Amino acid sequence: MTHIHSPPPLRPPLSVPAPEGAGPGRGPRPRSFLPWVALVALLLLPSDGTARQSPPPPEEGVECPAPCTGPLPCRLCTLKLQLYREWMEVVDMGVDRFPLPDALVRRLAPHFPLLDLAVVEVGMTRKQVADGLTDCTRVYLADPITVEKLRTGVLPSGPILELFLHELVHVEQCRLMGGRDAYALHWFRDLGLGTLGLLRRGGGWTELHAAMPMEAEAAARAAVLVQEVERGDQGAAP
Repeated sequence: MTHIHSPPPLRPPLSVPAPEGAGPGRGPRPRSFLPWVALVALLLLPSDGTARQSPPPPEEGVECPAPCTGPLPCRLCTLKLQLYREWMEVVDMGVDRFPLPDALVRRLAPHFPLLDLAVVEVGMTRKQVADGLTDCTRVYLADPITVEKLRTGVLPSGPILELFLHELVHVEQCRLMGGRDAYALHWFRDLGLGTLGLLRRGGGWTELHAAMPMEAEAAARAAVLVQEVERGDQGAAP
């Protein structure tokens, strides 16, 4: 869901530097509570870090959302969904989102045959310790110049294009998983498993990011896609 460029320390930072290229006077990014989300995800995992093999008995008086009929107890599953929704509300607050322009939808559609790119919205925010973050069909980027390029139908190149394609892979993952709630639960599972690996092996947020299966898949796909997209652009040039 995120693509981390400059990883913070494991403890919650008091302030986080602006992304590379940010001009003076823009100030630090707001304090992030992603480390606390990671801690909660870890605590809510079963003790061995794996899913239970059979669902627990129903909990009296608790109405479970549809995605919470799996191995997690209903209350824990519902809490994870609540944490995800509240975090994304904070991220989205005040963001001017816009649909992906038709020109970019047509240009990228051959590379995402399973995804309706017309549903994708893009916005700029620095309310996360990352260069990019995806909430199902909403892609948030930290660099205002990149966001403005996309708004006008201009696709970036190089590492910035790879970052954007990485986030679009997350949009595709959400669609294939069955929607936002299923995607959120999958992300929490991956985050918790990545955190367990981090505690066992040591390292920082870059290692945690790489250890999450959803992120590893998005990174691998984006590395291939960026070459395909740029080769296609070169072939179309007069």
